[in-house]
Amino acid sequence: MAAAISLRAFSRHVKLDTKHSAHLPWLLALYDALNDDDEEIREVAAMATEPILGRSVVAMEANRRLLAWLVKYYGATTSTGGEFQTQVACRMMGHYPLSSRLRSDTVLGQWQPAEQQLASAMRFDDSLFVIEEQNLYIDEVREARRWREAFQGISYKNDNGGNSEVLTALVEWTSSGLKRLAQLAESDDGVLGWASKPDVFAICARIANLGAALAGSSSEIQEELQKFVDAGQKTRVHGLLLSMCEL
Repeated sequence: MAAAISLRAFSRHVKLDTKHSAHLPWLLALYDALNDDDEEIREVAAMATEPILGRSVVAMEANRRLLAWLVKYYGATTSTGGEFQTQVACRMMGHYPLSSRLRSDTVLGQWQPAEQQLASAMRFDDSLFVIEEQNLYIDEVREARRWREAFQGISYKNDNGGNSEVLTALVEWTSSGLKRLAQLAESDDGVLGWASKPDVFAICARIANLGAALAGSSSEIQEELQKFVDAGQKTRVHGLLLSMCEL
């Protein structure tokens, strides 16, 4: 709560008249506060967005508008050293770095491969006591879709006009993830199939959304995405998951 109150006070006095990367850490922290599972923290965070958005809105609407504002303000600029682009890429695959100040050359090696995330989520948990989730409020599927929209509004070109190393790494991560999904889709899913576990479904949603976002710029991704969809339609993979693969 103290952090949310500090963000509210800070937002009322700071002038966002520059696209300097120094603003990104607290703006992203504000976005996360809007997704907190404590209702009071979300309410305070929503108040903190009013000077930025120019109007008062509830937390659920504020985080959508704040992300759109970030994309508009930072999405097409390289003046931040690609920090916002790297943050979007990380969040699309479910990686939340401890540091909000990111350089692509220091974070790419921290990405856990999609197939490893799936293997870990699908592992049977025989713990005696249930481990409480860090945030019971956040909707992983909603976030996957929201960050996909953000990704599509961002430039991932380097100074020479080619694809950035972040985009190249995203294509590799997504391609391997789609290949694993296609393998899983060879077995019948059904009501209580492999995608019925919430953690597994959330990872699948990230892979599917990334695949759809990258398919237009990568023939390899488009091919792997179609293989998964074709296999999934035959084996009763959840329709919501398949709908995320639509371009």
